[in-house]
Amino acid sequence: MTEISYKDTAGHIESCRKSGFSQAYFIYGEPYLRQRASSAIIEELLPDENLRSVSLDIVDTAEDEGVSDAVERVTTFSFFSGPRVVLLKAPRLMKDAAEKSGQTQEGEGSSKTTDFQIP
Repeated sequence: MTEISYKDTAGHIESCRKSGFSQAYFIYGEPYLRQRASSAIIEELLPDENLRSVSLDIVDTAEDEGVSDAVERVTTFSFFSGPRVVLLKAPRLMKDAAEKSGQTQEGEGSSKTTDFQIP
């Protein structure tokens, strides 16, 4: 598992162009920086807006969708060829973890992006 600062997102994307992207990313921290990092990765994986409209699937826990919905979408085959991105927006996941540990969201390394690789 490699931890990447939001400042290094562009460098990470550049290196992934040569070596390939990870299968999963866990992006946490300040909402604005999370959004920028995830948008940059998605735009690189799905550069065509038309492709993005059919290959980007957003699962938002704020809209009463859960992790199981994201897992279901990841394991369902697409009708379209090419790359596919399932974005799980889970604001409650990080908030609950912070509340249980007694920390505030701002104090949790708010400017970091983490890259998890799934073998």
